[in-house]
Amino acid sequence: MTTSPYRVVPTAFGLALLAGLPVSAQPCIWEYTPASSSPGLRFFQSTAYDAGRDRIVLFGGSQSTYLGDTWEWDGSAWLLRSTTGPSPRSRAAMAYDSVRSKVVLFGGMASPTAYLNDTWEWDGSTWTRLADAPPQVNFSAMAFDSVRGRTVALGGSALRHTLEWDGASWTVNPAQGPNEPAGSTMVFDAARARIILAAAGLGPNAPMLIFEYDGVSWTQRPSTNAPPARQRAAAAFDPIRRRLILTGGLTGSQLIAKDTWEWDPTTAEWSRRAEYLPWIRPTPSMAWDSARGKAVLIGRPNVASDIEVWYHNGAGTSEFQIAQPPQNLSIDIFEPVQFSVVAPNATAFRWYLNNAPLTDGPLVSGASTDTLSISYTTFSSAGTYTVVAHGHCGPAYASATLSIAPNSCYANCDTSSGFPVLTAGDFQCFLNKFAAGHPYANCDGSTGTPLLTANDFVCYLNAFVRCQ
Repeated sequence: MTTSPYRVVPTAFGLALLAGLPVSAQPCIWEYTPASSSPGLRFFQSTAYDAGRDRIVLFGGSQSTYLGDTWEWDGSAWLLRSTTGPSPRSRAAMAYDSVRSKVVLFGGMASPTAYLNDTWEWDGSTWTRLADAPPQVNFSAMAFDSVRGRTVALGGSALRHTLEWDGASWTVNPAQGPNEPAGSTMVFDAARARIILAAAGLGPNAPMLIFEYDGVSWTQRPSTNAPPARQRAAAAFDPIRRRLILTGGLTGSQLIAKDTWEWDPTTAEWSRRAEYLPWIRPTPSMAWDSARGKAVLIGRPNVASDIEVWYHNGAGTSEFQIAQPPQNLSIDIFEPVQFSVVAPNATAFRWYLNNAPLTDGPLVSGASTDTLSISYTTFSSAGTYTVVAHGHCGPAYASATLSIAPNSCYANCDTSSGFPVLTAGDFQCFLNKFAAGHPYANCDGSTGTPLLTANDFVCYLNAFVRCQ
C-alpha cells in the first residue's frame, strides 16, 4: 500500500447533525447556526443584510446552471421569497440602502462571458427594475454609504469605474478607482464616512491592500502585518469594535485561504483572528447583522452541499478544527484501508463516501468514530471520503481520496483500464490462458497435478464478482 501527501482542503456538508453539543467555557470565534431549511447547493450567490426587516437577503448564484431565486434568512431558517425578478445570474453586487429601506442588486454574470449592468431593488416582497449603469461591469464590489445616501460600486477586471447610485440613476465619478485585480471586497465605515476596499495586491507574494473612498477620490492606506493577498474573500465591517473582518478567498496560487483577519482603521494594522475558517471554500459572502451585533458568514461548504450560516463573535477566543486530516491513499484492490483523523475535543464524528453517509456493516466499521476501517476494497470503494467532526464551536470537515489501481483486480485478465473495467473480454482472456496452461489461470494457487482444474474457473468467477 502506498500513500500520497495530503493535499485536499477541508470540505463541508450542510447537514444538521447531532444537535445539543456542549457549550464551551470559551466563546467561539465562529458560531455555527443549524438551519431547518436551505437554499441548497450554490456558489457565487449575492447577499445583503436588510436592517429594516432583520433579514439576510440572498439572490441567485450558480451550480450546474444560473439561479434567479430570492431567499431570506430570519436567524433560524431560510425562506423562499420569490422566483421572479432579476434574471438568473451569479456574482451580482448587492447592498442595503438604509435611507430608502431597499436592497440594491447590480450586474453580475448571465454566462461565463455575458456581463450584466441592470439595477434592481428589493422591498421585502417585490423586485423592481430601475436604470441600467453606463458600462457593463465585471466582478463589481459594492457598499452603501449611509452618510451620503449613495450606493457605491467599483467595477472589476480592467473596468476601474467608480459608480454611485442615488436611487434613481447611476453617475460615474471621473476619479479612477484602484487598479487592482478583480474579486475585491468593499465595506463602509460610517464613523469615518469612508468606503473601505480590501484588494489583492499585484504579484504572487503581494499582501492585501486597503483603499478608502471619501466620495471624491480613492486613497491607499499603508497597513502593517497585512495577510497574504487573496481574491473573492468575504468581508464585513464591525461598527461596534470598529474593525474590518475578512476571511476566506483564493490566494495568488489559487489555494483556498482558511484564515480570518481584522483590520483596524485607526492604526491601519492587521491582526490574525483565527487560523481555521469553519468551512473552506472560495465563494463565501458576509454582512453585518445589526440586530445581533455580529457579522454573518454565508456560503457553500462543498460542491455537493447546502448553504451554511456562521456568526463571527468579536469577543470569541476559541476555534474548533481538525488538527490532522486523513491522507489520500492509492492501493491495490482487496487491500484493507483505514482513514484516521485527529480532532482534539471533538464530541462526534461521521464519515461519508462521495457525499453519502457510511454505516457500519460487513466491510465498514468506525463510521461514527475518528477512524474509518474497510476490511477489503473493491472498485466501488474508490472516491472521496469526508469526515464531519463536531466540537463546541460547530462542525469541522476534512476529506481524502481513495484510488485503486485499474490493473490491480485479478479478474481484469486483459488489463484494460476503460469503463467498465471487467467485460466479456476478460472471460475470453482467462479461457485462452487456461487452454494454454498459462500460470495466470492458476487462480486458486494450487500446486497439485494437474495444476489447472475446475476450481480455477470457480475462483475466477468469484474474483470477477468481487471486483465489481
